[in-house]
Parts: sequence; C-alpha cells; structure tokens
Amino acid sequence: MNRLIRMLTIGSALTAALLTSQAQASFVINLVRANNVGSTGFDYVNVYAFNNGSDSTSKLLDYSLTAATSGTGTAGAIKFDLRDVNGDGASDANLLNKVNVQNSTNTVGTYFRATGSYNVLLVSPTPYESNDVNGDGSVIDPIATTYLNNTVHSIRMDLGWLGQANAVVANTGNGAYLAHIVVPTNTTVIFSGTVHNELAAGTNFSNVTSAVPEPASLMIAGLGGLVLLARRRRA
Repeated sequence: MNRLIRMLTIGSALTAALLTSQAQASFVINLVRANNVGSTGFDYVNVYAFNNGSDSTSKLLDYSLTAATSGTGTAGAIKFDLRDVNGDGASDANLLNKVNVQNSTNTVGTYFRATGSYNVLLVSPTPYESNDVNGDGSVIDPIATTYLNNTVHSIRMDLGWLGQANAVVANTGNGAYLAHIVVPTNTTVIFSGTVHNELAAGTNFSNVTSAVPEPASLMIAGLGGLVLLARRRRA
C-alpha cells in the first residue's frame, strides 16, 4: 500500500507542473509546464537553457528558438497578448512582454525573454508591431493577420545579448529563461533551435517536446486523492 500511495502522489504532481529536460552538449533544455492562471483553458510552457559547465562555461550569449504546435486554424494555436503595449493606439503581439515581465505564471500571452542590451529578430511569422523591432526606423510596425485571427502554429525568435559582457547567467535554477509559450491545455508543443555560450560555441537542439499528461496519469492522480482520503478515514 505504501508503494501504491507513492505512485499516486507522483501522479498527482503531474497535474500541477510538468518538468521536461533534454541534454544538449553543454546545455540542458528545461521545459516547465503548468496551467496558466491568467487565462482559463490554457497552459504555459516556460523554456530554459541550463549551462551544465561541461565545457567550462556558465552563461548564455544568444539563442534561436522555434515553438511549434500541430493542427490548423485556431485549433491548438499559440496564444498572444494583443494589448497595446507600446501605446501607439493599435494592438500588438507583445512578443517581448514589455509589461509585467517578471510574473511569468500570470501572463496570458506568449513572449520571449530579454533583459538588458540585446538584438532581436522575429524570423516568423512576420511582421508584428512592437516598438520598431524590425529596425526600419518606423515607430509603428504592421502586424501579421495570423496574430490577429489566432492561427499561429509556429513562431521563431532569434535573440542575442550584445557582447560577452552581457551574456546571461545560465547555471542556476532551471537555467537562463528563454520564453513563455501559451497554448490550449490539450496541446503538445515542440521546440527546436540553437543556444550559444559566452565563448560563442553553439549547440543545436530539436524535438524537445512539452506534452500534456497522459490520460492514465491524470486518472491515477484522481484515484490517488480518493485512496489517501479513504486511508485517513480508516485511521
């Protein structure tokens, strides 16, 4: 019975947060998934790059990250925050999360993490509107219709900190925080990309998957609560 209860407790934890890790040379890509408390019916997946020090480095210099979901149209589409963050009177995709950047678990839209001095390039889908990130000198950039009609299933952002002095510490906790991806609750997200350490040595990764809990795991979690309750009553 003790063994069964331990198994049920593990199952219960799956409903609260899922941690997925995949080692990639000097980096480990960590994904933390949980219910998005800011938007009912959606999950957030936080993406981290942990530098494990195997090549005597400890930081992240830059990254290219693609997040993709299956499906077409609005089904399984990546969710964005379309508030007017830059104050130009039009909705934008808030991809660098200019507002409330620290509270990652309570942000309803997808964003990529950036601090300090950096270069950023949204590779796809383009264009989007947010403080002239495309560098063409226009304060107001256009926004792709895929953001407006909620049909984005793949997004790629390239982000680099300016110089080694601005490289981000990546050897504590889950690692350097790369992105906050928001998707419908029953949607699997697949990540791929490249990360570089402070010596500009690159590591590619692909098919790092944040899946939803298996139905069996969810059922076990529910039974776990019943078994534990029954045991307390017998006691």
